[in-house]
Amino acid sequence: ATVKYAPNGAAKAAGHAAAAAAKAAGASDAKTVRLAAAAAFKVAAYTAKGTGKSNDEVIMVAAGAAAQAAKETGAQADQVIEVSALEAGKMAAEAAREAGRGPE
Repeated sequence: ATVKYAPNGAAKAAGHAAAAAAKAAGASDAKTVRLAAAAAFKVAAYTAKGTGKSNDEVIMVAAGAAAQAAKETGAQADQVIEVSALEAGKMAAEAAREAGRGPE
């Protein structure tokens, strides 16, 4: 049961840290939201990968974390969708590239 909640906690912390850093550096609200979502996405994806989830599941979990981070950073509904979809798309493209390369 603990594993299920671990990624969310770590991803949430990463999102908050990224948002705080962006704000402190004077980033616009939109940029702050994007950075928070990206940070949460990366941490959630990394953590989910460690639990042996499939690539699709990892992307779903991470996109959810990105959306959550965007919401908590004050994003509007359409921006929440946009940032989580953007991060999911980036990761899917990366996974496809890696699959295309095959074993090193």
